[in-house]
Amino acid sequence: MAINRDIRFPAESILALRRALVREVGPQTATAALREAGHAAGDVLFDRLARDDESPESTPQATFWSRLSALFRELGWGIVEHEEPHPGVGALVARDWFELEDGAGRPTCPFTTGVLANVLGRVAGGDVAVMVIDCEGAEPRCCRFLFGSGAVLQDLYGGLRQGHDLRTALGALR
Repeated sequence: MAINRDIRFPAESILALRRALVREVGPQTATAALREAGHAAGDVLFDRLARDDESPESTPQATFWSRLSALFRELGWGIVEHEEPHPGVGALVARDWFELEDGAGRPTCPFTTGVLANVLGRVAGGDVAVMVIDCEGAEPRCCRFLFGSGAVLQDLYGGLRQGHDLRTALGALR
């Protein structure tokens, strides 16, 4: 029987690991490895969200988002707030997020995208794609995780790559 245990270490460790992986294996492989590690961590975090014999899948939405936010805050990851910017796209605005590196340009947060893909996919009962973008404005250490079906996020990403702002890209979705 496997022992399930949590360990705590400084958030800087994830950033240092990402930098080392990028240096040793390149950015794409580093991102994939951290996303996979995050996905694995999602199993444990999903189990921690289950309380009072109520599974996260059957928890009312507002309660689920409140519990997820409280868990991330308790773990020292930062503060998240749920938004519904489009019927096919959800968002979590993350402030003071542990995986954001000052001066690194646009956020990548591969560990967190893996965690969220796992947890949200299990709640939804199917695959959920997750991508991360900057928060609008100049708010430091803030990012926005967008989630939905892979096809919808692919279309959204295409609009963003064409230079559209988030509101315009969301408005163009079917």
